[in-house]
Amino acid sequence: MEEEIAEFEKRWAKPFKYRQTIVLYSILIVIAFAMPFLGGYLYLQADWWMFFCVLLCGVIELLCLLPLSLLNDKIKSGWKFDPNDVDMTIKQIRIIIWYSITGVTIAALLSCYPFIIPHYKENLLVILLVAFILIIHIGYLCELIGALKNVDKSIKSNISRYNN
Repeated sequence: MEEEIAEFEKRWAKPFKYRQTIVLYSILIVIAFAMPFLGGYLYLQADWWMFFCVLLCGVIELLCLLPLSLLNDKIKSGWKFDPNDVDMTIKQIRIIIWYSITGVTIAALLSCYPFIIPHYKENLLVILLVAFILIIHIGYLCELIGALKNVDKSIKSNISRYNN
């Protein structure tokens, strides 16, 4: 069974493309950054309850940031790397990971928007929902930091797996 899974991973792994990856992650980060502003707009202009603003926009934001937190899996088995450009690949992956760490951190700060909106009185459900969203952001950050620590080893094991 493990051999079948390894063959499946080898078959579906795609060559690593730095520009395409940066563009895709940039789009996801911009959408994640826009969600707190949409939540504020829905609360102030569309008269939504804050709980539903945070729920809808927080879920969309977390879904946009999810692929960034799965970078470690993409490095290990989702991409094929060129064995001739290992140093350049490691540098590019580090840039992507640092970019993702910065994006998730800023998105976490922006997701605290209910506490700075004027004329809003805090509600326990909203506080708990924002705390839950922040905990998930922290989980994403832990995954990205783990990927950053193991980037050299992950890329080298990927190259040895796909070039045998």
